[in-house]
Formats: sequence, structure tokens, C-alpha cells
Amino acid sequence: MISNSLFAVPLKIGPGSNTEMPPEFLGAFVDVFVATTDSEAAAHIAVKAITQQGYEFIDVFDKILQLDPKQWNSYILQRWPQLVEKFPTQEDVLQGLVSGFIFFGPFAGFDSNNSAPA
Repeated sequence: MISNSLFAVPLKIGPGSNTEMPPEFLGAFVDVFVATTDSEAAAHIAVKAITQQGYEFIDVFDKILQLDPKQWNSYILQRWPQLVEKFPTQEDVLQGLVSGFIFFGPFAGFDSNNSAPA
């Protein structure tokens, strides 16, 4: 039986000690996709994962969404049609619900403090 749900946790992050972010960026926005039991657990897992990569957690910048994993392909096609190949497949998402998983959407960098995600 699957007890996990799929959540999209929208994070605002800073470069921290991670050197992958271009130096002209003050930070980035990224959706972190987490299979876990509830949105609070998803937020904790997302923040831990991003900080383990050396980024600085700044904020959860929008509502945490619970996604229908059976509609994963449609969600990605609507949100990032040009990046479909970079995301897990529908089958991978459904399989990942059993054991729990995490993956990152595209990082959208910003270069001013007043920036908002597109």
C-alpha cells in the first residue's frame, strides 16, 4: 500500500557555500518534489536536501502543493514543456511513492532582492 503523497515545495535559496550558482545571482527559486506523508514533512525534507548541497535556505516562497502523481506527465507538460526529458517519468514517480524520493526542478536564478519567480 502506498502511504506517501507527492508534494512540490517552492524554495527561495541563496548560494551559500555551493559554487554552482553563477556569481551574478543573489539566489534562485526551485521547486523541490518530495514523496512523503504530508506537506510539513515535505518542507523539512526539501530544506534539508537543499542545505546539504551547500545552498542557503531563505524561504518557502509559495504554497506547498500536493500533486496527483497520476497526473505527473500533464503537470510537467503544462509547467515546463521544454524540459520534459529532465524530469522523472510518470512510472518513476509512481514507483518512487512507495519508498519516498526527492528531486529538484529547474533553478531560476535572480540578481536582485526584489525578484519573484516567473
